Amino acid sequence: MRLLYLTSFLLVLACLPAWGQTPKKLKPWDKGAFETGNYRNLFAEAGYAQEEIDAKLNNIFYNLFEGPNKVYFEQGDSLAYISDLKNNDVRTEGMSYGMMVAVQFDKKEMFDRLWRWSKKYMQHNDGALKGYFAWNCKTDGTRNAQGPASDGELYYITALIFASNRWGNDLGINYLKEAQYILDCAMAKDGTGEVTNFINMKYKLITFVPDVQRDTYTDPSYHIPAFYEVWAQWAYDGRSEFWRECAAASRNYLHTAIHPQTGLNPDQTEYDGSPHHTGRIIGKKFRFDSWRVPLNIALDYSWACKDREWQQSYGHNIQNFLYSQGIDTFVDQYNIDGTIVTDTFQTRGYKALRHSLGLVASSAAVSLVCSHPKSPEFIDRFWKADNKPYNDGYFDAYYDGFLQIFAFMHLSGNYRIIVPKEETTLSGLKPSDFIVEVESKPVALYVLKNKNGLEACITNYGGRLVSLMVPDKNSKPTDVVLGYDKITDYLKSRDYLGALIGRYGNRIANAKFTLDGIEQKILTFGNGHSLHGGVRGFHTCLWDAIQVNGQTLELRYLSVDGEAGFPGNLNVKVTYTLTDDNAVDIRYEATTDKPTVVNLTNHSYFNLSGVPGSQIADHLIQINADRFTPFDATFIPTGVLESVDGTPMDLRKPIAIGAHIDDPYEQLQKAKGYDHNWVLNTQGDITILAAKAISETSGIIMEVYTNEPCIQFYTGMGKKNNGKLGVNYPSRGAFCLETQHFPDSPNQPNFPSTVLRPGENYVSRCIYKFSICQSTKP
Repeated sequence: MRLLYLTSFLLVLACLPAWGQTPKKLKPWDKGAFETGNYRNLFAEAGYAQEEIDAKLNNIFYNLFEGPNKVYFEQGDSLAYISDLKNNDVRTEGMSYGMMVAVQFDKKEMFDRLWRWSKKYMQHNDGALKGYFAWNCKTDGTRNAQGPASDGELYYITALIFASNRWGNDLGINYLKEAQYILDCAMAKDGTGEVTNFINMKYKLITFVPDVQRDTYTDPSYHIPAFYEVWAQWAYDGRSEFWRECAAASRNYLHTAIHPQTGLNPDQTEYDGSPHHTGRIIGKKFRFDSWRVPLNIALDYSWACKDREWQQSYGHNIQNFLYSQGIDTFVDQYNIDGTIVTDTFQTRGYKALRHSLGLVASSAAVSLVCSHPKSPEFIDRFWKADNKPYNDGYFDAYYDGFLQIFAFMHLSGNYRIIVPKEETTLSGLKPSDFIVEVESKPVALYVLKNKNGLEACITNYGGRLVSLMVPDKNSKPTDVVLGYDKITDYLKSRDYLGALIGRYGNRIANAKFTLDGIEQKILTFGNGHSLHGGVRGFHTCLWDAIQVNGQTLELRYLSVDGEAGFPGNLNVKVTYTLTDDNAVDIRYEATTDKPTVVNLTNHSYFNLSGVPGSQIADHLIQINADRFTPFDATFIPTGVLESVDGTPMDLRKPIAIGAHIDDPYEQLQKAKGYDHNWVLNTQGDITILAAKAISETSGIIMEVYTNEPCIQFYTGMGKKNNGKLGVNYPSRGAFCLETQHFPDSPNQPNFPSTVLRPGENYVSRCIYKFSICQSTKP
């Protein structure tokens, strides 16, 4: 008999999870998933089998969305809602939570149904509330309230971005456009109609409610800093830096809102973290909303890990406090100093303090940040917990259920940052090879495509055109621009491959000019002059990117007063559009708050042949110009407009680039080829051809149109470079056609002015249009 008992005991012991026998310290990770792409599975570390973990997670999902106590209800062929059953209503909180779970579980139909219901019944289409969501509706869609609650918008936006990353935007719903719409509408709110931005712009913190009465305080449980990091990376709304500032502000705020010993926080606070006194039962105490805070901090730690030391201390504090109250008996409402409340919140006639599943769940999830031996006990209790009626009959399938599934997703490593799928580009470029941070700003590769098979890949580092795929005469996609395979190659090079150029393209003599009687000294680059805005020109800048649609990318940059020596804060927007008539249309716009000079262009290197590593001597070139600007020994224009008649500079009719490039002509010998500015005959008319290039090998024609007065034709005399696909780019392996104003205009009174003044708008356009000819004749 004693042997039988011993055998039974050993069998039971063998079935216990590893730390169920002897709790041990955990070791929190020191890097977040944004950096590593990895997620911690604390249940597996506890010794639970993966099959058990998966089965339990699937059962929690089933109970919440499909079981007899489900909160998810389909409506017709295309809609669905999440109901808070105890209140028999629909809330933006639950709808956006449901969408987040759906995208995490890769359930597109469920996600789409919930989003369509949200748009149809909850989102305002006009008026002061346009873009926001009515936070509370009946299950038939009738609104119980018109105003929004900011946490709903927070989750909607993040879930939509994840949906865009997971499923793309071409299968019925443009998720990214919907997220951008909410953001743009919110950022436009200025108090008109008593509606404000859901982000308080002074503090960069989320509001409790975005209206003039309630945007003066916040709710700690609305603070999920890592969500802003997601927006900064993939919202593509041109506000990346702002969202990162919001993330930092949110982390700092939590330090002030949470009690330094108990780890408890009020449900509502002022922006300085002090309790907000509402005069009602909800506000200054730790109640239902506050249960979410440990869960949110666990998320921020797991994903971003940017506030490691404080978050670890917080995790220990709140678990120590709850443990001191009894790990199986701590209740769900406290004063923030840890004393028991005397006034419990009543829900549908139920008023008891409980050991609530929602707080059991979130207090277990925060184990992700902890290193003390109490955490395994919290995880064990959560593993054993079920969402079922309490002793007093109270049951919350909705709120307890969502906190249960979110916590279980975290602890099993299944609540993840959903990154965009690796897109297959025609050029073979991998977007993942362009994901990096430079000066704390994200770099990425953006892919534009038109219906005819053209594809442009552009990075926001320097606004560079990295590849441009154009069908040749045999319909084979052909990359017609030089570049590199990886962002690291661009970062270590000093060249201009595909880059946006500014503030001033081409040269300014002696790196200085006089404007309104004041001498301006700018950065030098080569021969004591300024070239292309200097060594820190726009080609090295991080541009804020907004992918407007599959064919349009907007890039924005603020060149601050004094940058590279140029006066004035210059706001620049450059729009790349891939048109359906097979053109790359580049539009440059700028405004300034002080008089300055501006001359923007693009420095793409073209080779139309489709033969990697070949030279361009056999390309035909045509430039619609009767005159050019000769230069001196240091490449500064002499001020003369010289006729091309009878010279190798006469390119008015198509001629091979190599036909006269080595002629004993002084200007060509100085440059060792073509590197000159032609004065166009187009008079700024963008409908008139400015230049044309043709490859007889591929049959590709490139036409150039512009409203600029000049064009720089350069035949690539630089050093050899190893470019895309390991190809060695030879000297004269490409040509540039850079639309521009006159070089050195600020110092040349006879040249048209490039001065931009406050109140004026700088607008420049360059169109590279592609077509095919079967013969080499133009």
